[in-house]
Amino acid sequence: MMLDDVANLELVRSRRRTVELRVFPDGRAQVRAPQRMALRDIEAFVRERRDWLAQKQAEFAQRPAPPVPRFEDGAEHWLLGRSVPLRVIPARRRRVGLSTDGLQVMTDCQRPDTVERLLENWYRAQARVLFEQLIDQHFPFFQQRGYPRPLLTIRKMRSRWGSLSSRGGMSLNLLLLKAPLPLVEYVVIHELCHLQEQNHGAGFKALMDELLPDWKQRRQQLNGLTYL
Repeated sequence: MMLDDVANLELVRSRRRTVELRVFPDGRAQVRAPQRMALRDIEAFVRERRDWLAQKQAEFAQRPAPPVPRFEDGAEHWLLGRSVPLRVIPARRRRVGLSTDGLQVMTDCQRPDTVERLLENWYRAQARVLFEQLIDQHFPFFQQRGYPRPLLTIRKMRSRWGSLSSRGGMSLNLLLLKAPLPLVEYVVIHELCHLQEQNHGAGFKALMDELLPDWKQRRQQLNGLTYL
């Protein structure tokens, strides 16, 4: 079997020691391998997991597409697992805040693109506070083992909840702010575990079991959210 025979499969080589196969919610698959690993060995690795790969791609294909967000008064939005209405209020000064009525966007321009930009900036600010708090909460375990605290970057990612670079930079998906807090915590702990375990092998799973015993249930809940 050649890698080109597998639909939507991307090969990524990096300075890693092991090979790993990932499937993303949009159906893309990615095999991550060491720089010098022979192509025939990578193909053999994928061949052994071809049934699993096909099953995962089929599962994601059956998931309903998330609703397209609207940025007008009364539209439904999500914050930490809770549905909140959007309130667009004419005002001279632009400001976004959360009230008992919902997410209030006060603006002198009520065009959807303006409301979207203001709301996204607010989400980013809230996400940074929450993500940093969760990192601070769980990082001491890794700090005691000599790992440096990762620098946080918040991104809108199409197919990943988070990632940790080989240089220790942590990227978290802005959309996580819409998920329930326990599921956000799961992603943060998941990425912190990559400080010690660079793949998703037995060592990684054992570390997750130690730090978050119900991580598999949280992962399943996160992947099952239909509004993200």
